[in-house]
Amino acid sequence: MCTYTKGFYRNHASVTAAVIAFMGGTVHLGSSNLSATRAQAVLNATPGDGGNVTFGGNNALLNLAQQVITAELNVGRGSIASANELSAIASANAGMTVTFASGGIQLSTALSATTIGTLTSTIENFNSTSDCH
Repeated sequence: MCTYTKGFYRNHASVTAAVIAFMGGTVHLGSSNLSATRAQAVLNATPGDGGNVTFGGNNALLNLAQQVITAELNVGRGSIASANELSAIASANAGMTVTFASGGIQLSTALSATTIGTLTSTIENFNSTSDCH
């Protein structure tokens, strides 16, 4: 099955919501499970406009979070990730903390910039390997 990119899910909120509903109503990110609304908020955040998502100015962390959500959605749709890709997703989730406060979503991590870069690259490659369009 083909995979979609984070841009696809960002621009197709109804698809994101449908996949999350199919997955039981939440998608895992870091230390939390996100509803479709919260997952879409993370996907929609940009370095210049985080909306209600804060990430401590760590743009690489935001990108990693978006790639993890995208990968979780792709796997949830039935795309097959390799053992290495699944390991990267698990490592990224283990290295991120997601908290909710005052209606916002806060992302944080203790992962090094190098580790974030490596994980992001692996997960992004999975997400864009067999793009559907």
